[in-house]
Amino acid sequence: MTPSPHSTSDSGRYTARQTVAATLTREIMEGLYSPALSLPSEHQLCQRFGVSRVTVRLALGDLQNRGLIYRRHGKGTFVHPPTQKPMKSVGMMVLDTSVAAWSEIGCLIRGAFRHLGGRGAHLVMLGSGPSTWAPEVLQTLSGVIVVHAGVSPDDLAGLRQRSLPFVILDPFDNTLKPALRLGMEAAAVSLTYRLLELGHRRFVMLTTGTPLDTLRTKGVQTALHAEGLSQDTLRVEFCGADGENVDSILSTLFAPLAAAHAGGDGDSPALCAAADAELPTALIACSQMLGLHAWMTAHRLGIAVPEELSIGAFLADGAEQVRGLSGIQGGFATSGAAAAERLEHAFLHGTPLESWDVGHQLVDGNTLGPRGKPRAGQAG
Repeated sequence: MTPSPHSTSDSGRYTARQTVAATLTREIMEGLYSPALSLPSEHQLCQRFGVSRVTVRLALGDLQNRGLIYRRHGKGTFVHPPTQKPMKSVGMMVLDTSVAAWSEIGCLIRGAFRHLGGRGAHLVMLGSGPSTWAPEVLQTLSGVIVVHAGVSPDDLAGLRQRSLPFVILDPFDNTLKPALRLGMEAAAVSLTYRLLELGHRRFVMLTTGTPLDTLRTKGVQTALHAEGLSQDTLRVEFCGADGENVDSILSTLFAPLAAAHAGGDGDSPALCAAADAELPTALIACSQMLGLHAWMTAHRLGIAVPEELSIGAFLADGAEQVRGLSGIQGGFATSGAAAAERLEHAFLHGTPLESWDVGHQLVDGNTLGPRGKPRAGQAG
């Protein structure tokens, strides 16, 4: 099989084909070749690099695929003038359509789309493997973002055979490379430690049951286990695919506290019952929508946020974030733009891609606070 210009040899060094392509690419980008004059002949390039004519032809083919050069029969090989270099698009291969509904994938798509649109290129959605792509589609691509669900090893091999750089989005397998790691578990660990720092020791977690929610739950459990807390300190509640059960779940869970508020007496039996129930003092919502819904429900039930209940959610990117809601925010849109940019660079320069992580940051809004003063009859 012909080696891909976007992977190194087993020794970790560039192949001869990669070396020729990368050197010529750098010289073209530096303006060393005039569009009016042909590049050195294949024979001259063979002598310069000490390689065979087959290697030179493969390297020149890579440059032509990247839109850097073109060939004129009987005239030679020429560099595209800067204004005539065709802008390549980036593909996004999504074989499992259910994954496209994940909000994180949506943010990645928007980030890549905006980056490419600003450069006059496009994000091309691909619903099948590379073996089915028409030649005219392949000619428009500088690389592919691969959502790994449903993708086979043959699909990845097909991308390599076609000399297309790619990056894999797979939150469940950290061994695949090059990868854009979504970091769901790590983000959940960070949010949980923030709540632990605030003194919380009993938690309820709202999920919609997606695979990413499973990873978040695992991250929360990992943090609690590391602090020596038992499994019964975390209560996990499934809220339905669209969060339709949030209201009934919270109404049932916090009924003793709501009754205590209705009684209006700090020493009432209802308040003591709320303390004895060992209610959670912190709620972790697996999405921004669930966090907002929980915040509104707590307000309706008369539960003070964050004095009696802290709420931390996995937040949407940028302007889509709900003001005041606390939690942890992933830079998925930024990572989508970075993926498109890195693929373009790898395509133009023939350099291999490295794996990297989506960045996450804690957001201290209005819904996180220290664990409240113990209620009457409640242990500290």
